[in-house]
Amino acid sequence: MAKSFWRCPEFKNRKQIGDLEKRILLLSQKNNCAVFSFTGCRGGEGVSTIIVNLVNYLATTESEKKALVIDANFKAPVLHEALGKNLGHGLSDILKGTSSWSDAVTSTDFENVHFLSCGSAYQQMAGNLEQAKQGAVLAEIRGMYDYVLVDSPAVLTSADSLTVAVAADATFLVIQSLNTPKEVADRARSLLDDNECFIGGVLLNRMRQVIPGWMYKLL
Repeated sequence: MAKSFWRCPEFKNRKQIGDLEKRILLLSQKNNCAVFSFTGCRGGEGVSTIIVNLVNYLATTESEKKALVIDANFKAPVLHEALGKNLGHGLSDILKGTSSWSDAVTSTDFENVHFLSCGSAYQQMAGNLEQAKQGAVLAEIRGMYDYVLVDSPAVLTSADSLTVAVAADATFLVIQSLNTPKEVADRARSLLDDNECFIGGVLLNRMRQVIPGWMYKLL
């Protein structure tokens, strides 16, 4: 199972994760979305933690659904640690043409949840994701899973994030509540909008009682 420290306080309330799962299900049914990317504004906002908590939730409440988790954060990959996996062959190796997706995708301790790590060549690929190749990989696996969850680097610090977001069906923007300045969040959202990325929702991470009014306008 995923390491317990990944279940951090901001998502200890199952209702919060349940609301996220319902949003994903709605997008899947209404907009035929299957590939969901998750990105932060500038890093350290808990994107990977949200994905692992979502996987925990799906494994217990939607066990019949097939999900694939992809670590596309070549800048700071951590999902393999959270899921107790080695880097091995992964996304970077597929993009380089040295591995096929069927050889790189591995099982996890969660039933019906598979994992594609960033791969052994991720440092060589960081900042150099090609839109056509990334889109081809996601298109190949799209129909094989109910949900494809992609961990991306921060949109304001890596061009790779936009490459993933453009190829995904919907993107969730993670904002650290009471810590991310309004202008930073506005810039991140504008960057996604300008590149015609469909924003599936904005997630307020590490949320407390008081939330600045401008954050509500992003929801």
